[in-house]
Amino acid sequence: MQAILGDIGALMGVTGSFVCGRDGALVGKAMPAETEDSGLATIGRSLMQTFAGLEADRHKRPTELDLVFKGGLLLVRNLGSGCLCVLCGRHVNVAMVNMTVNMAARKVKEALAATAAGPGPAPVAAPQPATAGGGPTVEPDVVRRIEHELARIVGPVAMLAVDDAVGSLKCTRQTLPSASLEAWIERLGGEIADGGKRAQFMQAARQIVQPG
Repeated sequence: MQAILGDIGALMGVTGSFVCGRDGALVGKAMPAETEDSGLATIGRSLMQTFAGLEADRHKRPTELDLVFKGGLLLVRNLGSGCLCVLCGRHVNVAMVNMTVNMAARKVKEALAATAAGPGPAPVAAPQPATAGGGPTVEPDVVRRIEHELARIVGPVAMLAVDDAVGSLKCTRQTLPSASLEAWIERLGGEIADGGKRAQFMQAARQIVQPG
């Protein structure tokens, strides 16, 4: 989880981030050293109570809150089993941060679920991903070049987007099946909100796959 929070903290304008469980207890943080854990836990409890109240009133689970205060912004994502909070300056690129936070929220939610489930039985040998039958996989250099094109548009969040996209296809960067390449590119393009920039990325990615 600390690696996920570290990726968020690397964004320009982000002061720090933290995660609280369903009861508001602090689960993880990447905040300035002077920040007190008790204060973050108090915020977490208040936010989870707010989400619960909104859900009871609207009969629908709210997914996010953006709180504006004098010193900046607090972006909050409801994970069901807790919440992810990101503290930003007032002039941060909110669209860029939201893209990273939305992807990070999925990973944090999975980490919370794994923690709640406990250690479980001893691991067994995992089955091979989609390429177990010997089908061709995408060359690592192609994956790297497409990631580079995405990074030119969305910045360092591209690394998270690539990992998230291959994970959704039940594979890794090294085992991405050639048959799933187009679906993978489409998913990456879906992470770009601006239509023009999305089209720019899709064209560049397909040019890498099919030069000329």
